[in-house]
Amino acid sequence: MTISYSGLTTPGGDIRVVFTYTSGSAAPAGAKWTVLLAGTLGTQSFSMPTANPAAASQVVSVTPSAGATGTSLPEGVYSVVIDYTDTSLGPTPRSTGTNTAVTIDRTTQTPTLAQPSFGYAVAAMTPFNVEYSLPEAALGGSVTLTLSGTSTLRVITFTSPNETAGAHSFSLDPANPEASPNVVDVFGGLTDAIPDGFYTATLAYNDTLANAGATATTGLVFFDTATSAPLLGQPASGATYPDTVPVSYTLPELGMTGSIELTFTGPVTRRVALANAGPGTHTLSLDPDDLAGSSGVSSAPDGNTLPDGTYSVQLQYQDSRSNPASNVTVSGVELGPYPVTTVTTTTTTSLVNTVTVPSTVTETTTETTTLPATTTERGPVTPTIAALAAEFDTKRTGRLRHVRATFAPRAGTARYGITARKGAQTRRGSCRRVKRTVACSVSVAPGAWSVTVAAKDADDATVAQANATLRVR
Repeated sequence: MTISYSGLTTPGGDIRVVFTYTSGSAAPAGAKWTVLLAGTLGTQSFSMPTANPAAASQVVSVTPSAGATGTSLPEGVYSVVIDYTDTSLGPTPRSTGTNTAVTIDRTTQTPTLAQPSFGYAVAAMTPFNVEYSLPEAALGGSVTLTLSGTSTLRVITFTSPNETAGAHSFSLDPANPEASPNVVDVFGGLTDAIPDGFYTATLAYNDTLANAGATATTGLVFFDTATSAPLLGQPASGATYPDTVPVSYTLPELGMTGSIELTFTGPVTRRVALANAGPGTHTLSLDPDDLAGSSGVSSAPDGNTLPDGTYSVQLQYQDSRSNPASNVTVSGVELGPYPVTTVTTTTTTSLVNTVTVPSTVTETTTETTTLPATTTERGPVTPTIAALAAEFDTKRTGRLRHVRATFAPRAGTARYGITARKGAQTRRGSCRRVKRTVACSVSVAPGAWSVTVAAKDADDATVAQANATLRVR
């Protein structure tokens, strides 16, 4: 607090500043604190800490009275007056200045956060509610909602209409919170979207005096806006199945009953509804001559038989929260006898004859005969590279332009990479894995770029990849 005064003419030994408490919750009304100054004539100005007025060099003492306690000035509203002894009016008369209303506020008052609350769950296409109350007006740009997960952070800054004292309530789209007119900025990730997972929600703000911020926290908040990608172990790309077809699939979360389907697309199209929707790995065996009768199958709506031939196979399901379906596809699946490969080999056989004649001379004759032979071998076809279900987009940050791709991790992969090419130019970016998502980004210049993301195994061989051509402006 700054103390300024002028107009003193003949001080008689003391100059006082009297603080009288008029309203607030920290002291009774009428409580007084008398601050005695070692002042001098003329115009004076100095800084005095309200939490410890005696720390100022110009302060001689602080005296509480009329119900006041301690020497610290508590927060609240005061009537403040300065007076001094004027010896020109006699030995004791005091000259008094004008009353001034002063508010002492050293802290930001604690807000309340009603939504999102503990156990709050957010599903796809469903806005989530934000409800909070500020006990006092906020400093511009200081009201934020921070969602903090195990490995993910999103800081959402609200607009000025949401900085006033009182209650505020609105909804945000978890896929694009910055689209809301109530949001100024979203910080913390490659995209503004809030990834699936558990979060702690914290509302924070500073008061208009820029005192230290105050917060309110709730948790845990659960965001589940997408069906996590399933895994299909069998049938496998490029494999041949001469008899029954083994099926092995993994659901990372609880599936919606009736949503788990295998679709064979080839000489015919056959959907096979699978009965087990629980999280984890499930196995069964399909009889191509009686699909619906196979254990673990609930129905075969397109037909009960699966003829021999080459198929692509898609596994699709929807999670129990009715989020959009997710799928995985393998190709080159052969149903029927193993393909026959004829290999012709040449075998060389050496015949050695030894003849003994009476002259005790030994003669050795070597004969070489070439025999043609034909061998028939059966075996699986060499696997092909699987398609990677990646989503591509572009984003501009300042002067930088980025091409980004996101996709679900692949089982058996050791690392991921992203490459962008335009003519003779090649740009390589980086990828990072966050829980159930791999996020890749590469910086590029404007133009049309061919982008490839790849998943590689421990031997650096590509097992899955996705390609896209994007125009960056």
